[in-house]
Amino acid sequence: MQLGGPDEPEDEEPGPYDSETHIRVLELQDRRPMGQEIHGVTEPSMHLVRSRVNVPAEPSNGSRLAADSESVGPLSEIKHRDLSAAAVNELTETLLESSPKVRRNIWGSTTAPARCL
Repeated sequence: MQLGGPDEPEDEEPGPYDSETHIRVLELQDRRPMGQEIHGVTEPSMHLVRSRVNVPAEPSNGSRLAADSESVGPLSEIKHRDLSAAAVNELTETLLESSPKVRRNIWGSTTAPARCL
């Protein structure tokens, strides 16, 4: 079957990351056998994602990239347990720096609980 054939729907469903505007880089890792990938969190929905880096050494930990940037490849989901300790620390800092609305959604108040600091 060819792409765009009569059996294929004409309307494409939106992807899970289509509404995301930015990626906050939590960690830059080397990939095997070559290249790099980022682990990050999307904005505004805060999805944990990974992506191949197309332009080596451009992103750094804590930086923000446009989600539609050509310097990163397609986004895919990553689980919290797959993050390194350094990436988890960066994630915590990112959540604490986020807007009050995001903190309310996560913790139910405008301030982080003491046990998370």
